[in-house]
This record gives sequence, C-alpha cells and structure tokens, in this order.
Amino acid sequence: MRERFNRHAWRACVGESSPGVRIPPLPPVQYLAKAAIWIWILVLGYFVWNGVTTEPWEGDSLAYHIPIARNILEGKWGQFDNLLEYYPAAGEMILAGFIRLGIPLNLYNVAGWVVLFLVCRRLGGNLFAAAVCLWPSVVRLIPTQTVDIWLAVFWAGSFLMLERKNWVGAGVVLGLLMGVKYSGVGYAGVLIAAALVFGKIDFRKLLVVIGVMVLVGGFWYARNYWETGLPFYPAGDSAFKMTEKRSWMIVTNYPARFVEAIISEYLLWPLVGLLVVVRNFIFNSKINRLLFLAGGNFLVYLFVPAGVENIVSDLRYIFPVMIPLTWAVFEWARERGGQEKLGMLAVLAMAVEMTQLDFRPKLFVIVLMTAAVWLFGLKRLFRWV
Repeated sequence: MRERFNRHAWRACVGESSPGVRIPPLPPVQYLAKAAIWIWILVLGYFVWNGVTTEPWEGDSLAYHIPIARNILEGKWGQFDNLLEYYPAAGEMILAGFIRLGIPLNLYNVAGWVVLFLVCRRLGGNLFAAAVCLWPSVVRLIPTQTVDIWLAVFWAGSFLMLERKNWVGAGVVLGLLMGVKYSGVGYAGVLIAAALVFGKIDFRKLLVVIGVMVLVGGFWYARNYWETGLPFYPAGDSAFKMTEKRSWMIVTNYPARFVEAIISEYLLWPLVGLLVVVRNFIFNSKINRLLFLAGGNFLVYLFVPAGVENIVSDLRYIFPVMIPLTWAVFEWARERGGQEKLGMLAVLAMAVEMTQLDFRPKLFVIVLMTAAVWLFGLKRLFRWV
C-alpha cells in the first residue's frame, strides 16, 4: 500500500496521470515534513564540513566567548582585565569542553543547532523544528562561538520540562538559561509567569523549580556581586556604555528599519505570527499561552542593550520571541486545516535560506544521493537508472 501511494505521489510530481486514482491538489503534510528534514540535513552536512575545515573568525567569539572558555579551563573565575569576561558563562562551559577535547571550535554551534532541532521537534514536530533552525538569523550563527543558539536550546528545553511537569529538570534547564546570558533571567521569569498564569504549577512546585534554578545558574551572579558589588556586572559600571542603548529605542525611533530587519532575519514568520495574534480572539489555552510567552519575551527584549547600527545582527536576541510565535502559527494552521499550505510556505522559506551557503556541489550531491537511497531503496534506484 505504501509503495502504491509513493508511486502515485511520484506521478503527481512529474505530471503523469494515474488511472482510477484521484491525486489530491496539495501534497500531504508528511511529505513536506520529510522534505524539510532533508533540507535540514543538507545544511547540517555543509556546516559539519565547514566546521572541520575552518577556524574561528567571528568578532564577539574572538573577543570574549573563547577567552571566557579558556579562563574556565585555566581555573580562572575572576579578576578579569576584560569587563566582558564577567558575563555568565554556561554556554562557554560547553565551549571549554570542545577546547579540552580538541574538537574544532566551529562545530560548537553545529552541536547546539542539532540539539535545538531535536528539542523543537519534541515540541512542535519536524516541520516546525526545521522552520526554526533554518531562519536566516539562526543559520548565520552556526559557524561562530556565540551563545544565542544555546540560549534558544535552553529556552525551548525549559518549556519542554515544564510541560512534562519535570520540576527538577525544569529548574536545571532554567538555571542554564539564566546562566547563558543576562537576558536569560528575564526569559526564565516569563516562562515561570506563564506556568503560573495558565495553572501549570502550584506554589510548592514553584519553590522547587526556583530553588534548583538558582543553584544551577546563580553562581555567575553571586561571583559578580562578591567581586564587584554588581550581580549583572559590567552593567552598572560607569565605564560600560553599552547599557545606554536599549532595544526599545530602536523600535520607537526607527520602526521602519526594525520591520525591515525582522523580515530579513525571520522572513514570513513575523507577519504570519502577527496575523495569528490579531485573529486569535477565541480562547485557546495553548495558542494563547504561546502568544503570552512571545509577548512577555518581547518585553524582555525591549530592555536588552542594542544599537541601531547592529539592528540586523542584534535580532538574534528574539529567538525566545519567535519560537513560541512560530509554534502558535503552526498550531493555528493545524486547528484550521491549513497545515499543507503552511508547510509549503515553510519549505519555500527553507529553500531561500540555501542562498547563504557557498556552492559546494560535491558535498550537496553526497547528501542528495543519501536521501535518494533512503527514500527509494538502492535496488529500486538502480532499476530506474
């Protein structure tokens, strides 16, 4: 039966007729999900090759992410000359493991990207996971040692643990979230607030979650307070000027540039997400909870230091906004029977992302041939040839 359906699907793709069988006007969403996975695998193969054959090059990675990881390996936890080395370093602890094991550092975010796909897959399925992982803003960070992909991993992982009512696990991952970047404290607070507002947790369990979270992620803030008197150091230091510019200043003073930048970084998803926000007047606890998370995280983002000169690059800070917003779009489409149409748009958006990659035909052909063997079987493939 499966072989017969595959044959008819193939005929539909190449334009052949199938007597007695009515070909549906839209491909089934399962096939779109498989196509999305193979696009993701194609990009994965490219960045594994890139990670093995290149050296770190990105500015922030060289300025403080890699130095922080080296400090950890050397057992140096304070008295830094570079103010930026006081940033929380849960992400750099993973990077330190790569250095210790001799793994190429440009594979650091490849690993995070794979974990992000797996976590998002558990949340919203293959198509949703591939859509998130193939945003331009995500793909651009893969060959670097920045920690924003890992922040997205810890945010999504925290949501997953809270959904499963694994309170200790939720506390651990929330601790990693607050320990990867200062903004993680705000994003963790929004997750906890959503769990309370939507009745997912009671007071006793909340204390367990917060207690574990502080134990796991509070070290960096305690260290900074002990050494400088400022838990969010270097924020609050007169020599640190970055906090003079906030994201809300960009949104209010340069709205057209903000809209242009967010479309550049996330393609159609902010626009479709806005449509879901406008149309979602009928109470739906799951969609509304996702929109609550997206809105709360956007409020956190508004107070993150950022300048208009880096408006495109700094939109990586809204991964915790776009993940629940895009998931809400997928849920909205599922409830209204629009999965196939949304799936086609998602796959088209993924295809657009391929323009960021260098043309490596031999590498791509290896992945494409692997896909062909997996999809059709080796014997059938050679029978066609």
